[in-house]
Amino acid sequence: MQALVAGCAVVLLIVAFAPHLQNRSLAMLGLNIDEELYVPLAELLKGNTAFMSGVTDSPFQVEFQSERNHARGWGFPYLLGAATILSNAPAFHAYAPTLYLLLALSVLAVFIFGRTGLGMSERTAAMGAGLYALHGLPLWFTGMGFGPHAVSFLLFPAALATALPAIRAGGRRTISLAGVVNAALLVSYFWAISAVYLVVAAALLLALVGWGGGRLPRLRNAVVLAAAIALLGAPGLTWLVRWASPMLMSIMSNLNAQFGNAWGDTTFVPYSVAFGLAPYHLAADAGPLGAALGATVFDAWRSVRAALLGPSVVLALFGLVTLRGRRLVAIPLAVAYAAFLVWVERGAAYPYGHLKNMSYITYFVTSLLASGISNLYHGRAALWGGRAWMAPPRIARWWRGLGLAITLVMAVALAQNTTHTVWWYWSGLGWNVDRRIAHDARAVADRLPAGSRVYFADGLTYPLLGERIVLRDHVLGFHFPEHQRERWAAR
Repeated sequence: MQALVAGCAVVLLIVAFAPHLQNRSLAMLGLNIDEELYVPLAELLKGNTAFMSGVTDSPFQVEFQSERNHARGWGFPYLLGAATILSNAPAFHAYAPTLYLLLALSVLAVFIFGRTGLGMSERTAAMGAGLYALHGLPLWFTGMGFGPHAVSFLLFPAALATALPAIRAGGRRTISLAGVVNAALLVSYFWAISAVYLVVAAALLLALVGWGGGRLPRLRNAVVLAAAIALLGAPGLTWLVRWASPMLMSIMSNLNAQFGNAWGDTTFVPYSVAFGLAPYHLAADAGPLGAALGATVFDAWRSVRAALLGPSVVLALFGLVTLRGRRLVAIPLAVAYAAFLVWVERGAAYPYGHLKNMSYITYFVTSLLASGISNLYHGRAALWGGRAWMAPPRIARWWRGLGLAITLVMAVALAQNTTHTVWWYWSGLGWNVDRRIAHDARAVADRLPAGSRVYFADGLTYPLLGERIVLRDHVLGFHFPEHQRERWAAR
C-alpha cells in the first residue's frame, strides 16, 4: 500500500509538470501574482536577515520591511530560498517545482494522517490518499502559485499526524518532532492557517483530555507540546502577535478588508467543490471532456455530479460514525471544521476565505469518504462504543456492489477535476496575454544567436526604462492587462 501511495504522489507530480512541459517554461501559468512577492523575497533572504537591513533600493523594499508583511509568515520564502541554493537555480525557476514537490509530498502526508492520526487500516488510509491525489482542487491552488497554501497541504495533515501521538503517548522525540512540524506550519502561513489551527487544536485537546483514561498525562503532554511549538515558532509568532494584537477585533469583524478577495470573486463556492464533485468556477467547467461528450451528454453528467453531493455527505458521515479507528479524533475534528466553515461563510461572510476552507478540508473529506466506502464494501458498521455489526451475506453483496459503484463514480468525478485543472493550465500564457503574442515573442527569441546584442526600439507598447531592462532565459508571465502596462518596473 505504501508503494501505491508513493506512486500516486509521483503521478500527481508528473501531471502537475505536464502543462509546463507543453509551454516550455517553468514560469507560473495561472492568473495569480503571488510569485511577484515571494520570488524577490526568497532571493533577498539568501543574503539578508529577516529585518532586511542590507536591502538596497527596490520596488518591494518598504513592503518587505513592514510589520504586516512579516506577519504573513516567512516559512515559505525561506524554503524557496533553500530550494534555489540546492538546485542552483533562480527563485523564478524554482518556484513552480517547489510547489509541485510540496503537493506530491502532501499525498504521503494524507496517508500518514490516516494511519497515525485516525488509526485507519493501511488500505483505507491509502484509498483516502488516492482520492486526495485525484481531487483536483489542491492541484488547482498549487498551479495558481499559492506558495504558503501549498505548504499547508503538506504540513497540516502532517502536523496532526505528529501532534496526536505526542499528546497520547508523550516522549521526548515524539514531542520534539511534533513541535518542529507544527511550528513550521504556523510560521509558513499565519494569516489563514493560524485561525483554522487554533479551532482544530482546541477541539481535539478538549476531546483528548476530556474523555477516556490518562487525562492528566495527556494534558501534561499537550502543555509541553504547546510550549515547544511556541518556542520553535517564536521568531515568526512574535511578528504575528505584534501586528494582530492591536486590531484583533477589527480583523475578526471584517476579514475582507484586512485580507482582500484576490481576483474579486464575491460568490460562495458550493460544498461540492470540497468533495471533488465540481471544479472551481474560475475556469469554465466543460474543458476537453465537454467538447468530447457534447453539450447534451456533458450536461447530463453535470446533473449526475450535482445529485451526488447529498449521497457523498451521507457517505462521509457514515465513514465518520463507523470509523474503524480513532473516532475520538475524527468527530471533534469534523465538528471543528464544520463550525469554522459556518463562521467564515455565514458569520464573517468572506467568500475568498470560504474558497480556501474548501481546500483545507480536502484531506479530511477524502479520508472520511474512504472510511465510508471501506465499511460499506465490507458490510461492516460499528457505532460509538458498540460492537461491529456485519451485514448478512445476501445484503453484504448488495453493499459491496454499492460501494464499488460509488467508488467508480467518485473516482471519475475527481479525475475529471484533475483533467480539467491540467487543461486549464495547458493553455499557459493564453490565459494571461494573447497566446499569439507569446508565441511570436518566443519565435523571435529562438532566432537570436547566443551572446548577441539586443536593442529595444522606440515606440514600445509598454515603455521600459533602460536601467530596468533585464534579459532572462524564460518567459515572464504578466497576468492581467494592468500588470502588463504598469508593473514592468516591479518585475
